[in-house]
Amino acid sequence: MSQLKAELNRISSELGLSGGKIRSVVITHNGGTIVEADSDEAAVWLASSTNQGRICEKIGPKAEFRGRGYNIIAFNVPTDINPEELNHRIEICEANDLELTTIVSMKWAKAVNRRSPSQRTAHLLLTIDNAIAANRAITNGLLVCNRKCQVERTRREPIRCLKCQGWNDFAKDCVEEGDRCGNCAGTHRTSSCQVNERACVSCKTGGHASWSRTCPAFTKRVAEFDVRNPDNSLQFFPTADVWTWSPIEKPAAVLTPKVPAPAPAVTAIQARPSKVQLGKRPQHNNRHYDTYIPDYSSHPTSTCFDDAAGWHKDISPSSTRPLHQVFSSTQPSGLGTSRSVVNNSNSNETRPMPNA
Repeated sequence: MSQLKAELNRISSELGLSGGKIRSVVITHNGGTIVEADSDEAAVWLASSTNQGRICEKIGPKAEFRGRGYNIIAFNVPTDINPEELNHRIEICEANDLELTTIVSMKWAKAVNRRSPSQRTAHLLLTIDNAIAANRAITNGLLVCNRKCQVERTRREPIRCLKCQGWNDFAKDCVEEGDRCGNCAGTHRTSSCQVNERACVSCKTGGHASWSRTCPAFTKRVAEFDVRNPDNSLQFFPTADVWTWSPIEKPAAVLTPKVPAPAPAVTAIQARPSKVQLGKRPQHNNRHYDTYIPDYSSHPTSTCFDDAAGWHKDISPSSTRPLHQVFSSTQPSGLGTSRSVVNNSNSNETRPMPNA
């Protein structure tokens, strides 16, 4: 790869690249090559279609530049769509105001034959041709079959071999002679497994399969992989905009100190009264409609009530005012002036009850 990087730098400098150079060259598992520039000026120069064509002419007739794809995942997408249909991709682009060629490819995250009979939604993997459209989908979601689906950026994970169930190699490059099952850890292929019990090759324990995402060996390797790849901590695909470099907000565990509970206050416990004590309680006059009887002896203008009318007795013997007199404004607060009514001697008028 060092020779390829040196050759690309030589070709780029001959074609006019002067503001930077190629920093690294990575060979992918599908035979492609990822070129990384060391400056923005060099990245812009390499992104030009004219310069890409000139570089391909220098390398060879079969060489070509392909734009980078931005992989996202949409959750709970209706299973009515067919990812292999071009018309369905165009329909999603139209529903979300995207260019018709924005979605390069789509596929289901889980195989169709592994779905439950009643399953109506599934997770969909999409490849977008530009970072702006991908970040927009992450921010706003995608509208698929009149359903708003949440979208997140897919992140790189450790590679697991489908032949030996080991790590960091592919089945085509595996050096192991025999196959190991990802379901039961047996010496056969996973596709031909007939065992219902699960066992993990990495943990060498039962209870879960080798492909389980809750496997302790897998979670440990994911944590180590994230440390080596800080790009996984970003929520969006980084662009020239500053907000796209924001990391994923993970709520930290809040540790609250345990405060000892205060000692209960010592209160006197009152014993329940006996039946004899309950029988000696004073009996209240049920004919009294007022629970509050003010002392009218200090109010010379207060009105007294007649016991013949069904009210309480006159508590002010010195008072000789007639019953049809209007309540005075100086009466105590227990008898508000808003409830004062003129009581005439006519028998067809109803006498108001004070504070009823």
